[in-house]
Formats: sequence, structure tokens, C-alpha cells
Amino acid sequence: MKKAISVILIAALLCIAAFALFGCNAAAGDYTFESATILGITFTRETAGEGAVTLKLNNDGTYIFRFQISTFSVSESGTWAKDGSAITFTDQNGGGSTATFEGNKLTWDYGSGRSFVFSK
Repeated sequence: MKKAISVILIAALLCIAAFALFGCNAAAGDYTFESATILGITFTRETAGEGAVTLKLNNDGTYIFRFQISTFSVSESGTWAKDGSAITFTDQNGGGSTATFEGNKLTWDYGSGRSFVFSK
């Protein structure tokens, strides 16, 4: 009986440890661009063009974001952290922005009248 309880406790601890290590990075991965609103103008994946906007959140807490529509382009990298449904981005220059991650949808308030929606 003691052995069975020990095995159950060890299994439970391993599950908790696995969640602590990997659960916080549930938002990590490659994202598909859905839409962007820039100064009141909305772009969709169809109007922006395939591959015009990319976002990758790496498991190590870094990210890469690229955006190229017409003459407006952004290429940045930095770090990201998730707390509940909130994601905080800090770019390579120390600037910050926030997003929400719910289900498979990431909505990023990039600031200055710009926002992006991605799906995973």
C-alpha cells in the first residue's frame, strides 16, 4: 500500500513539474497572420499577401516578428513572457507592447494605432 501511494505521489509531482516547465510556453510556436489594423486601415492575409507578416514565439522566450506591406516594414526580435492570457513583448531596443492569447488567437496591441491578429 505504501509503495502504491509513493508511486502515485511521484507521478503527480512529475505531472506538476511537466506543466511548470512546458505549460507556460503553450503560446510558443509559429503563428498565421489573420489581420492588421494600421492607422484605421485594415489588412487581411489576402490583401497583405502570403508571408507578408510572420510571428514566431520561441520556447526560450524570444520572438521574431516581420511585417512588409507596401512601403511599411518592420523586422524585430526580442523577448516575450506570458502571464495568464497576457503576453508582454520587449523588443531589441527595450520597447514594450502587449497581447492577449486566448484559445489559438493572439491579438497584439503594437502601439501607435497598430494592432495585429494571429492564429496558431
